[in-house]
Amino acid sequence: HTGVEVKQFNEDWRRHMNTYYYGYRSQKEPLDEIGEVVSLPIKKLDSFAFSSDSSKIALLGKDDKNQWDRSLIIAVRDTAKERERLEKQLKEDEKTKFDFFTKLIGDEEKEEKKEKKLKVLWDKKEIDYGYFHYTGEYMSWSPNSEKLVYTKYHFDENQSMVYDVKIWDSETNKTKWLTQSMRAIHPAFSPDGEKIIFVSHENSVANMYTMNNDGSDIEKITSYDYETQILCPSYAPDGTQVVFAMADKDANMDLYLLEISSGNIRRITNDPAVDYNPIWHPGSDFITYTSHSGSTPNLHTLSLLTGESKQVSDVGEAIWSWQWTPKDTTIMSTTLKDVDTVRVVKVNPHRDITTQALSLRDKYTRWRTTEPTYLLKNVDPKKPFEIISTKPYRFTRKFKHLITIPIPTDKELLIISIWTDAMARHLFTGIGVLDYTGDNKHRFLLDYYNAMIGPGFGLTLSSLMDFTMRPYDNSRYALIEEISGVTFYTNIPWNRGEHMSSEHQFQIKTAYNDRQVQLYEQTNNKLDFILSEDSLS
Repeated sequence: HTGVEVKQFNEDWRRHMNTYYYGYRSQKEPLDEIGEVVSLPIKKLDSFAFSSDSSKIALLGKDDKNQWDRSLIIAVRDTAKERERLEKQLKEDEKTKFDFFTKLIGDEEKEEKKEKKLKVLWDKKEIDYGYFHYTGEYMSWSPNSEKLVYTKYHFDENQSMVYDVKIWDSETNKTKWLTQSMRAIHPAFSPDGEKIIFVSHENSVANMYTMNNDGSDIEKITSYDYETQILCPSYAPDGTQVVFAMADKDANMDLYLLEISSGNIRRITNDPAVDYNPIWHPGSDFITYTSHSGSTPNLHTLSLLTGESKQVSDVGEAIWSWQWTPKDTTIMSTTLKDVDTVRVVKVNPHRDITTQALSLRDKYTRWRTTEPTYLLKNVDPKKPFEIISTKPYRFTRKFKHLITIPIPTDKELLIISIWTDAMARHLFTGIGVLDYTGDNKHRFLLDYYNAMIGPGFGLTLSSLMDFTMRPYDNSRYALIEEISGVTFYTNIPWNRGEHMSSEHQFQIKTAYNDRQVQLYEQTNNKLDFILSEDSLS
């Protein structure tokens, strides 16, 4: 017991962390110091990939603040419109140059004003949309800039949700699945464009595979049979090696090199913090990657000749290596989402950081190394455990109340209550209407839904809760049918598409109902109906 209320503790901790964070950040490099911050032609950017000739950009994100699914957009530089705009600008400049009144008033400031940088024009089209895997946001262009591979979620043949590799062809403007139900991520083209390397998972075991660029001849090139995690495989520009990040048996993620000819694998980084997102330099002699060695993701460059690694950025808000800038000597890096979108920073991969050793008072930093007051001693997390007994799951053992809403009116009291079991696989819904007008026309509905096995099924009991009204044309009368009964139903979810938001549902229902039909008559205000005294005949 700390003797401090939770509310006060939270406020003290908020102030403490704010002091630490802003003190920490003030001693780090700002983004505009480490490189050029650029924007890409999309409103909310999550990921991107430039083609090797820089004529196309694959953009993953949202181009409309109101859209639901994320879009995969191809942006192609519109040189024709740029030329048209330039010619128009030149004509306007020429006209202004010989304008009599401009010379007369001697407005030299307008003549000598700073020339505006012409904005690049892009022709954008959406080629796919839906739900993309969070680690599958890495996309790869073919060397000829005609095809793009990426990872996306979809429904497999058994209607389970999996992620697989997909390819888009610019010539046909069509997409195609290259893998099926392989839990495949991080596809990347080989330098000749003939092969694609990717990571596939079976349970918690990851391995690397290659395939032809049409999805044929899938071949497993690693043979791990224990828990591993592999990220971001990438061919060297000379095609002789593959670099990738892996958490091996020691569970520490570092960079590794795979020699294509021999299949030999060697570790090339060995830091206690994670290293990932390796980016080859064009000469295949350096690799720039992201490391958490300074507690915040920053860029490091490794020399394959000397084995030495150099930190080349030291920002406080995190930066990730993403792609070598086409036709340039910089690394295109991404940042945290700043309010609405990811920023892109072009960084010299051999620059020197400008920060000094961090200087903060111990009071604000010791939380990072403080151990619990009461340590758990003689605890071996690897020690095998013994299961004393097993019992089948019974949903009746534990119920959870989700919500109860009372809604009073001048004539009735409506109560809605929902309950579920511990696994949220058994749903109970109750709706009751208490009539206090004196007619004693109480209503109720009880529904049970089971989602434990196969298609979900349910049972509904109702009394006067289901009704239909059939007004007669040009008449003050209406036929109202009130239904009570028992309904058994089953729901079969189905999705024939590839998008998470396009699911369909088939329902099969059997009902045994008692129907009460009564004639109602419209009142003078034409909004209310009362039970008619006239005969139904």
